[in-house]
Amino acid sequence: MFNKINLKYLKLYVLVYIGLLFILYIHDVHRFSLDYEGRTIDYIKHNYKRYWLLLLFLNHTWFILLNIKTLIKSKINVWGYVFLATLFIPYYKGLLNNPFSNRSLLDLYKPIAFLLLFQLFSILYVRNVDYFRKALPKLAKFLLYISVGLGIILIFFLFGLKIRPGTSLPILLPVAFFISHLKFTETIVSIFLVFLSGRRNHLLAIFPHILVFLSFVLSKKKARAVSLIAVVIMTILAVIDFGRDKSIIRKNMVYDKYKKTITYTKKAIEEDDLHIFDRATADRLSEVMSAFYQFKTIDYLFGKGVGYTYEWRDVNRFRVYRKKHTNINLAPASLIMSYGVFFMILFYTLFIKYIIDGFIYARKHKDKFILTFSLLASSFFIQSFFEFTVFTSFFLPISLGIIRGQILLKKNKTL
Repeated sequence: MFNKINLKYLKLYVLVYIGLLFILYIHDVHRFSLDYEGRTIDYIKHNYKRYWLLLLFLNHTWFILLNIKTLIKSKINVWGYVFLATLFIPYYKGLLNNPFSNRSLLDLYKPIAFLLLFQLFSILYVRNVDYFRKALPKLAKFLLYISVGLGIILIFFLFGLKIRPGTSLPILLPVAFFISHLKFTETIVSIFLVFLSGRRNHLLAIFPHILVFLSFVLSKKKARAVSLIAVVIMTILAVIDFGRDKSIIRKNMVYDKYKKTITYTKKAIEEDDLHIFDRATADRLSEVMSAFYQFKTIDYLFGKGVGYTYEWRDVNRFRVYRKKHTNINLAPASLIMSYGVFFMILFYTLFIKYIIDGFIYARKHKDKFILTFSLLASSFFIQSFFEFTVFTSFFLPISLGIIRGQILLKKNKTL
């Protein structure tokens, strides 16, 4: 069981993360506010997220170190050892061939931190089931209130300062929780906040939540109501005009960002133009093509190793976006780039396994708590195909660890 000191540490760990989310929000707004009155900027130059990531992993580090005795005494199954074994060659290869930098340290630490947090929260949940189950509703409501507050400020930025959208809001856990617990009003508010943020990957990430909401937990009457409300909101956003002069407000409206994605995709298919398709994917395609441009067969198997960087060019390789780019905003590709195919397959096998196990358990036992974390993990799974966030999503190792812990409890196994 938690003692009072450990409880304070856990609360501090979560509160520090929420504080870091606020810093990330300010960072996003700052970058996009530089677009004011149509100015163009170098978004890479104004991207300070690497420093934010450093703070995030420092937060993980002190919490892991405080619980290191618990981890040492715990049982790690065979998958854990295989997970570590698949990292050996990428670690050795990267330290041998790539220049040592803070990037090397992050690449070394990220998968280890993920495994340790996954194991740690499995243990903490098994030993403190009641505490976690009582804390979840409070955390979900707290994050919703924060998101509403930041969303109101965001409306001012969108309409007042006329900036483009694309801002992080801590809304994925509230969406999963309120859908799992049939909270109709809070669900609608949460989904609207996801749309307002302008994060297309977040909108796609909550697709499983909406399916559950419509197909499993709502009556047909309420399902029709939700669908009607969604259609009305989307129609209003699609047809409303903020001026015949096509002002920058209209140009940068949230709905316009989604509309442009669809338009570019259709145009790319019609004209068979990779450059247009690259714009539709927010330059993801050029990232992938650039990252693997000099790969050999052995590199696909074990990756280029920790600390690897590549020259990011456009799809035609004429224009250089960045001389030393680090990740790909497509997690499977990014994992292959640094750690190889073997590691990527193992990682996603475990990822998918615990999501499926969680849904099966939640459905069989009608457990809304586990359903919440299964939905949340599925959000991160979808999001991983649009952004490299598998090691930086705070709640991902926690979600998978809690699902594993509950299944072990059901089987009367210990850690």
